[in-house]
Amino acid sequence: MAYFLKYIFLISMSLFCISCTSISIIDKSGKIHIERSFGFASIGIADDSEMISAKISSFGYVSSPLGHNIGYSSQILSMSNDSCRIVVWIDENVDVDMLVKELGSVDSVCFLK
Repeated sequence: MAYFLKYIFLISMSLFCISCTSISIIDKSGKIHIERSFGFASIGIADDSEMISAKISSFGYVSSPLGHNIGYSSQILSMSNDSCRIVVWIDENVDVDMLVKELGSVDSVCFLK
């Protein structure tokens, strides 16, 4: 029995320390970049980028701005520089022209589909 518990402990520690991560990054122009890796991944925004969104799918341990997870995790987040202070996530059921008309004159608003 102790032999079996030893392997369960080793497997659980492996999942805790190492994860399999898939990150899909979408920039404001709609260009998609997909990165898959084992271990730890870090996402940042370049100085010349206005805004990106990232969909993170992970099995194992993941630490993100949304918290820490062990097991399977699927998260979507958005990162921007100072030019985007308000991010509007556009749903398919929303009239985009109406949103741009109402919020287009407001400084620091970025729209994300």
